[in-house]
Amino acid sequence: MQNIETKKSQDSFISDSDKAILRTRIVIFGLQSLHLVFLALYLLPIDFSVSDDPRIKVYNNRKLKLITSWVNVSMLFYYPICLYCDCRQYWGQGASHHVRTLNKLRHTAFSNLLYPATMFADTLFWRIWTRDRELISPPELDVYVPYWTYHSMHTVSLAVVLLDLALVPRTNPPSKIPGLKMMTAYITAYVTMFITSLLRGDSIYPLFENISCIHIISFIVLMYAENLLHFVLQWMFIDLWWGRRKHTYK
Repeated sequence: MQNIETKKSQDSFISDSDKAILRTRIVIFGLQSLHLVFLALYLLPIDFSVSDDPRIKVYNNRKLKLITSWVNVSMLFYYPICLYCDCRQYWGQGASHHVRTLNKLRHTAFSNLLYPATMFADTLFWRIWTRDRELISPPELDVYVPYWTYHSMHTVSLAVVLLDLALVPRTNPPSKIPGLKMMTAYITAYVTMFITSLLRGDSIYPLFENISCIHIISFIVLMYAENLLHFVLQWMFIDLWWGRRKHTYK
């Protein structure tokens, strides 16, 4: 019993430097949580069906099919959990069973789903946008979805996940196979929805309206390949950045 209490006491101890990092994370994750709630309240209620332009009307059924929507909705659940866990840790309550459980869920979701998907979606978005924004959406959509929202969805999210990667201690798992399976399942779920929509006549993005099956297959392969690349690169960064220090979240 005494050993258990000693272990809990050690887990609850936080150094001054760790507290400074925790404060930084609490501010960032708190602001991002508020930002995501605001963005959801602003964008989700938009009724595109009132438009006379058929290119705009389709977004009433399309808006939750966008890769951006999948990423940002995931973040809407993820960052409040991060905020809660970091606050409890800052208050010396990080050893609580439910906090440890949430931390495990948090790190699993980030490394295997959120980080690779966000890096893929946001970098691809800006690569296409800077080349030809009409491949992403018709300019007339800006009447409903202002330009600043694109930065909210694709610039802020990119910056925050990079800060998350740099500020939250992580270590390489004993095996990356479970994470790869989880990431593959997530991508496959999106690809399944994407192909089903195409077969029903909804291209989701103007980019896919008049292209061949070969180009669509190439896009799907690119999605798997880039997610895998970001998955691998994050662990290389973690290994270098944290210097193989062991940080265990139980």
